[in-house]
Amino acid sequence: MSNYIDDLGASICAFEGIKYTILPELLGGGKIHSIEKKDEEVLIKSEMDQLAGIDYMLQDKNGLLGIAARAQWRKEEIPKPYPYNSFTIRYRRDSEADTEYPKRIRQIEGDYFYPYYTVQAYFEDKIKNKLLSIALTKTKEYFLFVRCNLKELSIIKKIRADNAMFLAIKWDILKKENLLCNQWDIENGWLDSKQSNKIIKEGFSLDINEPSKELQKYTEYHPPSRKKYR
Repeated sequence: MSNYIDDLGASICAFEGIKYTILPELLGGGKIHSIEKKDEEVLIKSEMDQLAGIDYMLQDKNGLLGIAARAQWRKEEIPKPYPYNSFTIRYRRDSEADTEYPKRIRQIEGDYFYPYYTVQAYFEDKIKNKLLSIALTKTKEYFLFVRCNLKELSIIKKIRADNAMFLAIKWDILKKENLLCNQWDIENGWLDSKQSNKIIKEGFSLDINEPSKELQKYTEYHPPSRKKYR
């Protein structure tokens, strides 16, 4: 539990450092409200984070959208290229306690409140919180893609008290599937601006009665348990 609390505090600090710079540009504009922050800026209660997985709210002229924000930092003991440039999902615990993956799928299928966007960022360390890369995807299409491709995705063992296992989905994979809304890294800058702006704008103006082509593709063989996706 202490690892979770430490990571949560570090994540808040890291994202606060890019909240008014990189983050708004990644999301295509709008005002960002913190859910987890402790001062008067909090928009709604912490249940938004604990029950719906929402860390921030994006406010634009049309309303509000929830955002799930994940942060990772370089670990010297892991000899791999960094940043990893992938989204990670907590998939399973040895204790069999509920995890992010089944909870988010239930929320999507049951029309519950869940983050519209998922953001993952990679920082150099927890002291300076220098941003190295960050990417944005739409949560629904992303999770349905993962469900349809579980056998092809990497499962990574995390050395923690709860022995959690994570799914790792490379940004390049989502880019090929047209599921990566935007990306920035310290070496190459932004993803092609025309492509990312098109995806983001379509997300804001999406007809709720007609799912996107990506969503149709990943729901074709896995229809929801209660009703069709809007």
